Amino acid sequence: MRAKLLSLVLVLTLFPITSRAQESDRNLKGSGQSGAFLTPGQIDRWSFDGEKGETIIVHVASKEFDPLLGLTKTVGKKDETVVADVDDLGTESRFMIRLPDKGAYKIRVRAFKDQAGGNYKLNVRRFQATPLAVGKSVVGTFDGDGMSYHYFNGVKDQILVPHLKGSTRDAWSMLDFKGREMENWAGSVRIDETGECCLVVSGPVDYRYDLLVREARRQELAIGKNLTANLEQGAMDVLSFQGKPGDFRLFEIEKKGVVSTRLTFAPEDAANRVSNGAAHTRRSRFCPSPVAAATCAMPRFSVAADDFNFSCWPPPRHRIR
Repeated sequence: MRAKLLSLVLVLTLFPITSRAQESDRNLKGSGQSGAFLTPGQIDRWSFDGEKGETIIVHVASKEFDPLLGLTKTVGKKDETVVADVDDLGTESRFMIRLPDKGAYKIRVRAFKDQAGGNYKLNVRRFQATPLAVGKSVVGTFDGDGMSYHYFNGVKDQILVPHLKGSTRDAWSMLDFKGREMENWAGSVRIDETGECCLVVSGPVDYRYDLLVREARRQELAIGKNLTANLEQGAMDVLSFQGKPGDFRLFEIEKKGVVSTRLTFAPEDAANRVSNGAAHTRRSRFCPSPVAAATCAMPRFSVAADDFNFSCWPPPRHRIR
């Protein structure tokens, strides 16, 4: 009997296995800046214990990869709830948030698609803030570091004027919804995007202070017609008027005391258009004259027709009319 040889073919099928980025745990100690190296394909987790209502501002930046930023809260031994997840343009990401509950949190730093890595810097700022309503005064006390914090809901294009008693009048800064410091002009700030903002004030340790945040008064300015108004201490007027390319405007201001003025293009997000090969700046400042009366001339417009804002602001202890 002749034996038959059977050929057996072993077929191996390869199925793709989903890879998961490895995680590296680090401890976060209070506020400040930390430098670290992100291994490609890895996630760095910075752990800390947070208090309910505590405000945390996180900013990560790298010159070597596109960083993504997240915040999670530990619910059980392994479960985590995503509190924030941010991927800003460029080589940085940031967020500002008030923690919903007391507990263990983790800041997560990773590269886009977990495919890169490199050196990065992580900046963290933590503080407890109290609510603030625009138009209503509050009384507070500076903490052991001579600081105090307030949060409020900012509305796009709102112009706010903080008035602080108990410290120098300019001992404050305003942060937008991402925790970035906003530009301060003559004691006022324009809100660029709607969201929860913070007002940070500083002064002598354990001293009390009074704080009032006013919204600027808006009025329409009719070309060729006189406007009479009165500005109280710490108040601001914003006068809007129409303009078109080639217009020339002459402003005459009769006033008592010192008044600061500036002209802005509104909406400002269109102010960087290029016309005739030249880029236009966002703001033109003029007329800081302290004399009793002033005449202000502005150059011809070379931007698209739109609204313009003319702002007047008197320093404390002065009135204008």
